[in-house]
Amino acid sequence: MRIRQMTAEDIPAVAQIEKECFSQPWSEQGFLDGMKDAIFFVAEDPQIAGYIGMYRMPPEGEITNVAVTRKMRKKGCGRELLLRMQQWVDEHGIDRIILEVRSGNEPAIHLYRTCGFEKIGVRKNFYQFPREDADIMEFHAPELDAADLDDAADLTGADMPSPSAYLSAQQKNGKPLGADIVYKETWLWLKQRGCEKHVNKRLLESYSQAFARFVQCEEALSTYGLLGKHPTTGGVIASPFVQMSQTFQKQANLLWYEIFDIVKQNCTTKFDGTPQDDLMEQLLSSRK
Repeated sequence: MRIRQMTAEDIPAVAQIEKECFSQPWSEQGFLDGMKDAIFFVAEDPQIAGYIGMYRMPPEGEITNVAVTRKMRKKGCGRELLLRMQQWVDEHGIDRIILEVRSGNEPAIHLYRTCGFEKIGVRKNFYQFPREDADIMEFHAPELDAADLDDAADLTGADMPSPSAYLSAQQKNGKPLGADIVYKETWLWLKQRGCEKHVNKRLLESYSQAFARFVQCEEALSTYGLLGKHPTTGGVIASPFVQMSQTFQKQANLLWYEIFDIVKQNCTTKFDGTPQDDLMEQLLSSRK
């Protein structure tokens, strides 16, 4: 069995496997569009027997689907695809992968667990046809041993860690991204509940960036509308900002779920509200 990166020529065969395995399959155009923001691998034996895809949002990644033809199941094809993706992740600086799987899909859940994934939550009624909950699972790339690290800062009693420069980077339209606003507001919200030391800076930055990108896409939809023009045929198509907005919103929600779960486990005082309540308004105001 050979595992290699998917090309556009593989899409018809991959789309056929998608139809075989899922009640709401991606179209061939969906795969072609997905290749712009995602990495895909296929398994050949010698025909294409399975595939795996992952959206790339460093330092995060999100598995789109893992699918194998019926005749190749229980032969290690799915495991080989997952291991190849984990190898790629390790080589490209992504340290966390998230995926969703039907709660009743025990063979898939077992496979993910044996490849290092752990369940971190549930999304109620996430799947349709049939309706079913989704288990949220994550994989963390192996971390360096403490002996490999230089002197680390003792953050006990420290002030807010400065957000990375890319969170406030100037965008193509000349305006800042504004993710640093999300970062600061969320950190202050955590500090008020005594939980700021329990949330990793990288997790906080990933959430802030995903939320700001979601707002950026929504702002683009307000400016350019929900429809666009196909670059070659000139026909009417859905704006690419629609899918991008949904992707970033989904990523932000998953990361917020993880942050909020940390607060629930460590906060001993009653609290109301979240930093999300007026963040979108603040971000939009900062772009004027």
